[in-house]
Amino acid sequence: MDAGLKFGNDDRSLDPIKRLPSEIVVRCVQESLSADNYSSRLLELTSISKEWQDLLFSTSILWTEVHIDWTYHDLLARIALFVHLSRGVPICLIVWDKPAAEWNVVGKLLIPCRISALTIRSGYKSSESMAQKASRYINTFTNISNSLNALPVLKSLAFDRSLQLEASQLKRLALPPGAFISTRIGLIGLSNSFNGEDYPMVINLISFENLGSCLVALGSFSSLKTLSMVTTRTPLQGDSPNLPPANKFPRLVDLSYSQLYSTNIDHLIRSSAPTLVRLSLHTTVSDIEEVINLLGLIINLEELSLQIRATWDPVIAGFVARHAQVPSLQRLGLRIHDPQEYISSDGRHSLSSLFSALSILYPGVTSLSVDGISLRIPYVLSYIRTLSRIDSLSCQDVFDTLPYTHDITLPTLTMLSTNSPDILRYIRTPNLLRLELSSVTSSLQLKDLDLRRLVKLLIRSSQIAALTHPLDPEEYPNLAELYMDFGRVPHDWVQTSLLVLRKITITSNLSPGPHGNIFCVSLLYNPELLPSLQQVFLSDFVEWDLLFLMLKRCNFGLKGVQKIRSFTVPFIPFEFRRHLSLLLEGQKSQEDFEYDASLEATRSLVCDPEV
Repeated sequence: MDAGLKFGNDDRSLDPIKRLPSEIVVRCVQESLSADNYSSRLLELTSISKEWQDLLFSTSILWTEVHIDWTYHDLLARIALFVHLSRGVPICLIVWDKPAAEWNVVGKLLIPCRISALTIRSGYKSSESMAQKASRYINTFTNISNSLNALPVLKSLAFDRSLQLEASQLKRLALPPGAFISTRIGLIGLSNSFNGEDYPMVINLISFENLGSCLVALGSFSSLKTLSMVTTRTPLQGDSPNLPPANKFPRLVDLSYSQLYSTNIDHLIRSSAPTLVRLSLHTTVSDIEEVINLLGLIINLEELSLQIRATWDPVIAGFVARHAQVPSLQRLGLRIHDPQEYISSDGRHSLSSLFSALSILYPGVTSLSVDGISLRIPYVLSYIRTLSRIDSLSCQDVFDTLPYTHDITLPTLTMLSTNSPDILRYIRTPNLLRLELSSVTSSLQLKDLDLRRLVKLLIRSSQIAALTHPLDPEEYPNLAELYMDFGRVPHDWVQTSLLVLRKITITSNLSPGPHGNIFCVSLLYNPELLPSLQQVFLSDFVEWDLLFLMLKRCNFGLKGVQKIRSFTVPFIPFEFRRHLSLLLEGQKSQEDFEYDASLEATRSLVCDPEV
């Protein structure tokens, strides 16, 4: 066997350690290791060569992530090795919980004064209640803390999923001063159980109660960074509670509120306005003017999601020109509920002042999502025209009968998602790279669009009727990724030539669906139509014999045709896997393939519940 692959006349091997700076190699190793098998994969890399072993053993940062997985037969040896090679650097401990874990033994190998981060992962059963799941995590933490001298230098505690805790359970998570829980915590009984006592370790909080009833209790969490108010119940009317001081939330950067705008949420936003970066808010059209005035105070906002609901007869708010601007905002999402209700009794649109205000308030928007109102409406289209830096646009149209009245050009737009393909006739996007089209009803909607720079295309067909989707290669010369969602209607795959297409995804709600078979037959007879194709993803099974014939045709030395390296279907019978792997690698099997590979013959293999 040849000792190493060669680069032409260059006699150096392809080993990245010999061709790349060590810092880049280490970074690549870090990115390639997953949490599930981190230590095993890292140890495997040390066996590649003496050079790899020397580099990895000398890089202490790679050994600071110590995994306590009780299924390892050599767990104690692994712990000792990782602690030794991390050379005094702070350790991140990742633990899989186990009721009978021998922490008295493991704790002797660890050095408590070096553990700065702890993550607890659980393999609990889905039948367990939320309270049982929370108790398992807390018990595991207690065992670890007792065995490791209360973790004196711990900075962060994390769990592999969000938890719902009561006050008594939260108190059991005794952390050293300055430590915090990075996982989102949902608190039960917030308004009744948290009064006065400070819980600085909670920084990501979920509340299931009305804001009015728990606003005072929120004062117990002075270190909050994210707060989600997820209740949708209508708050009871009554006197406002004694509100906490306006500086009670000095670190809050992310606020999500699912109820309608009120005095209480106004107070909360004002108290955290200097630090807020992300905000999700619901309001009615009648409160738009107050909300706009409030948004002008959040000077560092980067992302805003605004959901607007109609009132019985909307009030047309007079728009007063504002001089305040928030140039930091880049992502804006607007969702309009019941859009037909936004026209008042005198025929005027109650949302026009909103879009006028947004154009002044947020001039630097680069990503815009609009749902529930049509881009056909002149003031909406005029607003989009003012966005000189817009890079991404998503629009879900509900006014199909309105005509387009203006054409606009968006030279900075690189990503567009819409359920109204006809919009492409009226919006010029000369630099568009990614396009997502839903509700495609005719192949004519894909022609003459001037999308020569397009790299990625997603098409979701209409569920109304079957149709075909030919793509003219001259109109899509740079298309590298294609996603086709045929829904529930059987569509025909049309042979087309896309010279640089590398990846194709075909999905369908039909089972069995014909699209995979049609695609395999197309490539079997005309592999030169997609000469760069390397990855295929299908949502349903194919006739295996068609797949094998197609791969034999494409992967064995056709001039100018790339090998298909990846072919994904929901399940591949074990009997076929070795043969399929050889075909994907472009290697011929030394043994004859003796199985009947028709889909009917393999149905029992695919559907076997034991498999």
